[in-house]
Amino acid sequence: MMAMQEGRAAGWAERLSGAGRRARLMAEVLVWRHGLLWPLAAGVALLAAVAGWSASNRLDDEAAQLQARVVRLAQAQDARQRASAPARTSVDDDLAELRGFLSGPPRHAVDSAARVAEVMARHGLPWRASDYRDTLDKGTGVRRLQFQVTVEAGYPQVRALSQDLLRALPRLSLDELSMQREGVGQPVPKVRLSLSVWSMEQAP
Repeated sequence: MMAMQEGRAAGWAERLSGAGRRARLMAEVLVWRHGLLWPLAAGVALLAAVAGWSASNRLDDEAAQLQARVVRLAQAQDARQRASAPARTSVDDDLAELRGFLSGPPRHAVDSAARVAEVMARHGLPWRASDYRDTLDKGTGVRRLQFQVTVEAGYPQVRALSQDLLRALPRLSLDELSMQREGVGQPVPKVRLSLSVWSMEQAP
């Protein structure tokens, strides 16, 4: 009777050991053909847990080795993907994108100011601009027109105006916004918008 039980246990261990080898072979094929790395690692971990129930220590060892192998393969594939990803090499890449965005027909200062005045008129605000400054960076060819606009309006109206200005002039930037009340009785504050219009031009 004892010999029969030992024979059955040896048969179960042999079958489980064979199943472990087949699982390892299928796992490696899935890894290299379909890229099933981390999900497969989880499956192998489950296989290792099942193997703990088995009476065969050899199956436990094979499952642990298979799990470690899958993890190593996953790490190696992640490293290859990171190495093959395109990388930005220098600041010149960012400057090239900026030049491409700003390139196009040059905008005259009067035309840009007129567009701003049109948007303000739609919001019922008068045109009060001052402090014009036109600068050109000879190194990059970037021209910047700066000016300030002063209005008297509440915050909701100023916010809507700012959004419409940025939509109407893609090359416009809102550099600064300040609000000031001269007294408690002033119904709406005085708002000053500092704006810049950017373009790409050749140095004179």
